[in-house]
Amino acid sequence: MTRPATRLSLIFFLSGAAALLFETLWFRLCGLTFGNTAWASTLVLTSFMTGLAAGNLLAVRIAHKRDALPLYAAIEAGIALTGVLLVLLLPSTQDLFAPLFRALLGSDFALNAARLVLAFILLCVPTTLMGATLPTVIGALSRSERNYGRALGLLYGWNTMGAVAGSIAGELVLIKAFGVRGTGIVAAGLSGAAALTAWTARLDGAPASAGTKVPAEGGAPLGTARFLLAAALSGFSLLALEVIWFRFVELFIFATSLAFAVMLAVVLLGIAIGALAASMILRKSTDADQWAATIAAISGAMVIASYAGFDPQLLSRGTFAPGVEQRAVLVDALRLMLPVSVLSGLLFTLVGRSVERELRDETRAAAALTAFNTIGAAVGSGIAGFLLIPLIGIERGFFAIAIVYAAVALLLVPRDGRARIGAAVAGAILLVALVLFPFGRFRSTFIPLAARDYVASAEIAAVREGPIETAVYLRTSVAGRPYMYRLFTNGYSMAATSFSSKRYMSMFTWVPLALRPQAKTAVLISFGVGVTARSLANSPQLQSIDVVDISHNILDLADLVWPDASNPLRDPRMHKHVEDGRFFLRTTNRRFDLITSEPPPPKSAGVVSLYTEEYFRLVKERLSDDGIASYWLPVYQLSVNDARSIVSAFCNAFDDCSLWSGAGTEWMLIGSRRGTMPLTEAGFSRQFQERAAGDWLRWIGVETPELLAATFLTDADGLRRFTAGTPPLTDDRPLRLSTIITGGILPEYLEMHARAPQEFARSAFIRRTIPESVRQRAMSVYAIERVIDGRFNDQSDRIDPRTLSAILTQTQLRMLPRIIMRTDMWLENIARDAVARGSHDPQLIYIVGAGELAERRYARAAQLFQQAADGGLTGARPFAGLASELAGEQNRSR
Repeated sequence: MTRPATRLSLIFFLSGAAALLFETLWFRLCGLTFGNTAWASTLVLTSFMTGLAAGNLLAVRIAHKRDALPLYAAIEAGIALTGVLLVLLLPSTQDLFAPLFRALLGSDFALNAARLVLAFILLCVPTTLMGATLPTVIGALSRSERNYGRALGLLYGWNTMGAVAGSIAGELVLIKAFGVRGTGIVAAGLSGAAALTAWTARLDGAPASAGTKVPAEGGAPLGTARFLLAAALSGFSLLALEVIWFRFVELFIFATSLAFAVMLAVVLLGIAIGALAASMILRKSTDADQWAATIAAISGAMVIASYAGFDPQLLSRGTFAPGVEQRAVLVDALRLMLPVSVLSGLLFTLVGRSVERELRDETRAAAALTAFNTIGAAVGSGIAGFLLIPLIGIERGFFAIAIVYAAVALLLVPRDGRARIGAAVAGAILLVALVLFPFGRFRSTFIPLAARDYVASAEIAAVREGPIETAVYLRTSVAGRPYMYRLFTNGYSMAATSFSSKRYMSMFTWVPLALRPQAKTAVLISFGVGVTARSLANSPQLQSIDVVDISHNILDLADLVWPDASNPLRDPRMHKHVEDGRFFLRTTNRRFDLITSEPPPPKSAGVVSLYTEEYFRLVKERLSDDGIASYWLPVYQLSVNDARSIVSAFCNAFDDCSLWSGAGTEWMLIGSRRGTMPLTEAGFSRQFQERAAGDWLRWIGVETPELLAATFLTDADGLRRFTAGTPPLTDDRPLRLSTIITGGILPEYLEMHARAPQEFARSAFIRRTIPESVRQRAMSVYAIERVIDGRFNDQSDRIDPRTLSAILTQTQLRMLPRIIMRTDMWLENIARDAVARGSHDPQLIYIVGAGELAERRYARAAQLFQQAADGGLTGARPFAGLASELAGEQNRSR
């Protein structure tokens, strides 16, 4: 490599790292301004790509008029300045644009048009400058190197290699260490370093303004059109594949922001390797572009082969060792994405050489090549997300992209005889691959593999592939009737209608409404499986309920879980909004008495913005004067520092923050706009007197108002002791929430449960809020609440007969014995119906026996337990003895 080539390779490496960092930061911040819906994200990407394409074309007008390197240095300095200014100014646009978006909320077309225009205005200057970088210097370097193809591959390859470094460094080090703004300054420094290096460099050979080739007159020759179309289609194919690849791999891994960074780095690494390889090939053979058709056909065949032969690095959902998930992502990405990505880097460079051969002008060739490739990429991303995946699915999407590569190969058919033979052989291989495409493997093999931890006890009830998620509903049936549904989205169990889920998701409604019985309006951010929406619908005091979810599919699938009139979305008080929750709250001019949220897990990619201090302050702003908010805090998924950072953010927004237990370590944060409000016993207990709400409360094991009060864990003073010295999670510091998945219940969380009675007794918040009569009774039932939480925290099947006996003889509670015995009313109703119809299944008989035991019908319970034991369920025999003993005591007491 010559000295000028070495210098420019370093410059473009720095430029690529800076560009990727800026791109990552801009997209993160644009998500806060424009929302994170599929449409909003696509429109921001379109604006970004449009700017790049404009810069590609602008370079043609300016590059021939000035020396290349000083001009490039000025462009790179402009990127540094405008890029960092955009990072610093984008957060303020959230409030600036909110009135406009509010006025357009009734029209999706107008709203999305405004998003597109505003995103382009914000991004146009730095992205246009980015697009001008490669065409500006390619002519000068190719004349210095005497080889355009080699120069193109070299600069493109090292620029992409820099992007690899930027992707990984940004996610692993920079954003965590310096925050979003600090990382923007680092990116500006890298661009500045590239500018300074270019300013002090020189190229051997003729200056940029004195080209050795004569530019073609009258625009591009007609023969160039096929090469430019091939460049556009290859860009289309790779970006569409990137969307499809990422969605496919998401099925098997937990999709954190780090996982996405790893996958992106693998794609970029492949492109860089391919481009650098093409540079080496073209150094030895300037006519190697004749083999571009062969490379395109092989790319199509490799798309099919990598899918057909994909063997995911499967992990148990309980595997949470640091780095294990990231290694699985890396292995999956290397297997699936790297081969085609390498071929794409080769193809881009070879097509670029063909374009230059036709145009006879290096700058115009590079500008046209990159512009068409960029436009194709922008279209490919949108088409994949909005058409290919929703209409034909991931699997047929792979097939369609392979066909596009076949079209690229046809456009690039060479004149050289040997290259024609090679293209024909590669085309035949692609044709065979298309004929043998493994249709049906996605549903028959990959979906069951993705849901492998659940399919042993459940069946796949529905699969929906939408613009932002692959939603899989799993149904667990008992005695031929649906008992539980689980929503498995993009590689993770997001929500379920299991008993514990029904309990904690319902508590998002019951606790705040007990504290604010006068509430009339509510908004739910994220629908999930609809349990919280169902509990809101069961609350007759609510006059208006808004449900905001980012996915049409999730809302549409509610009919599967809640058939007919039970679907909460059919309630006339319900109003659906397919929108990003943060964007909705930012743009609505309404205020709500209750805002509750059950978003995806905090560490899911893009979800961190729903757990930052800025978001919690926004929630507070949208509350009415007496409004209250409840928020999910799944601490079993979080390290202690993670939990402290989220709690610190919440308590910075809400002075009266408090912590409650939904079910074990499914915790809930509560905060209000105006602080505590003294309650009467009638107000606090109101829900228990209402039929739908009262029945649901009792069925989830909250049988009395004092049991509801006893879910309290600690108040603001206790939370501030818990978070002492921990900085809050903020928009600028999103990686205070680590990307490493944490599993298990940590001792600190169990200690919080153990201290809850003492926290309740000394809490000024409780004394100001909960009526004295309820407080006194709550203190006496805290031991019972600890039994309930202990049962949720302990997933073993062990049952302590002494505890069960004490509950039966010393309380009148009906649901607690069922909880201890791992049954519930939904399951029991199915079992009772089956047994009444003549079923002899010992497990069903045991469930009915548990219900009889809970209702203190001991003699009948003893008979049923004995019947279950005789049927082969030996674990029922001790309960037969316990029920018989209690039946004898019951008879003697009479």
